Amino acid sequence: YYKRFRIFNKGRLYIYNVSRSFVIGAYTSFNSDDTFATELVPGEEIIMEYHDPGSQALPEISVSGVLYAHQNVPVMDPAQRDFGQSGFCEVNVNCLEGAEWQREKRGVARILLRVNNAAFWCSGSLINNVRQDSTPYFLTAAHCGQNATASDYKQWIFYFNYEAPTCDDPVENPTPQSLVGSALVAQAPDATSTGSDFKLLLLENNLPVNYNPYFNGWNRQNESSPGGVTIHHPKGDIKKISTYNETLKSTAYSSSEEDPDEKYWRVLWAPT
Repeated sequence: YYKRFRIFNKGRLYIYNVSRSFVIGAYTSFNSDDTFATELVPGEEIIMEYHDPGSQALPEISVSGVLYAHQNVPVMDPAQRDFGQSGFCEVNVNCLEGAEWQREKRGVARILLRVNNAAFWCSGSLINNVRQDSTPYFLTAAHCGQNATASDYKQWIFYFNYEAPTCDDPVENPTPQSLVGSALVAQAPDATSTGSDFKLLLLENNLPVNYNPYFNGWNRQNESSPGGVTIHHPKGDIKKISTYNETLKSTAYSSSEEDPDEKYWRVLWAPT
């Protein structure tokens, strides 16, 4: 995490592990900001390498903190073929179950969120607005960083296209495409206790074209969905898909009793 991240002119910054098996960057003047964050890098040491184009303007990079992740995060060793902690029943998004959802999956991202001195994984999706003008609104859950500050949100990292290319688990860790920074637009006041568990963010930057983003839609009509899917990153794992084919029921949180005045949908997942 950085309290100053300024790169000028045509300077380029790369960050990698000692074996150079994992490289992120180049970071350029496009990424310059007063606060910033960069992705997790596997290993006990990291190297920051700056390429100077010969200008007189040196970069201004000030590290304010380091996230040392030692459990409940994807294992980066390809030999272990274990990229997360999701259950055996989770299905990769490019399996048969995801064949009809190839557009929608492109909106879903994994979030490495910061709340004070703690970090967590969550999932969410780009969401369209009624103008359909590609404003980068992002929908996730209120319980994801319920007490995050404005400065915390600026250092949230969004990992897009973090998925297996086929139905099989990949031998090597897929390379995601990341975006840093967001601002809170609205959220439920008390997460799951009194209202719908939603959080709406505005990403600080537009999605690069090569990310191939998709802005998922929504429906404000008060109708129960008869079937569909959830696309997500359970426990920070690569992108998965879960299917339901029974009509959703309106219930209280963690309840099985149907109540049309309550605020949650009860989902019964289909075995696959």
